Amino acid sequence: MLANATMWMAVFADMGASLLVVFNGLRLLRAGQDSQRSAA
Repeated sequence: MLANATMWMAVFADMGASLLVVFNGLRLLRAGQDSQRSAA
């Protein structure tokens, strides 16, 4: 039972870390587009 709970905690932690990476990348892409738009 405890091993199953720690397995799910690891899955959610890994999914959360992956979402942070994706959203940070999207934020950087949007910031790059904003700076290109203001320079042009």
